[in-house]
Amino acid sequence: MSRIPVVIGQYQFATKTDARAYVSDMLDRYVDGQRIESDDEQFLCDLLDLHPEAVTKIGCGVSHFTREADRRGGRCFWLWRTDGTHNDWSTAKALRLTGPRHDLLGAMRCEVEDQRNDFVREQFADRTTVICAITGVPLTKEAAHADHADPTFGQMARNFLAEEGIGTRLPPPQITDAGTRRYFSDRDLARRWKSYHRDHAVLRLTTAHANLARKRGPRAPTP
Repeated sequence: MSRIPVVIGQYQFATKTDARAYVSDMLDRYVDGQRIESDDEQFLCDLLDLHPEAVTKIGCGVSHFTREADRRGGRCFWLWRTDGTHNDWSTAKALRLTGPRHDLLGAMRCEVEDQRNDFVREQFADRTTVICAITGVPLTKEAAHADHADPTFGQMARNFLAEEGIGTRLPPPQITDAGTRRYFSDRDLARRWKSYHRDHAVLRLTTAHANLARKRGPRAPTP
């Protein structure tokens, strides 16, 4: 079986080792007490979504992240909530990326990739450049990336799974590996998800890494 890449939000890494190195390098770019900025903040939001205690850690919603000292004399990322409370959290736990939840979200992304590709083609059907929804700079088709505005992809995925009863009444759906991609084994479920995404997704064109940090609201319980 081919190696499955590690996907965190809009970032893709060949291995978990590469993902861990990226997080370590990010931590080293900041000093104690410094607020994490722009696309780094969005990356941490997406990584936090994978944490096994994400719902508890996020609480009322994340305002921002900082670098702080940990209890062992090292350094780590802290999250600050919208109510002013704060807490540290383990990126290592989030980077384990094991279990059905990561596989499930990966399959859900693969199932709707054709919709995102169609959106890009439609936006460039009669023009050679489009303005990035985040930075305001012109984009070529080669540089354009279809990103989810509100609701985020994670929010839509959680809402769909809740409506389907997955994670409450039903076990996680079976996933089929296809090389470096994953899909739902239940094709009726796949069709329902594609239809739900088509009806609810608000897509926009950005550069691949120009993901403006969005304050996160309360999460539904993880399926």
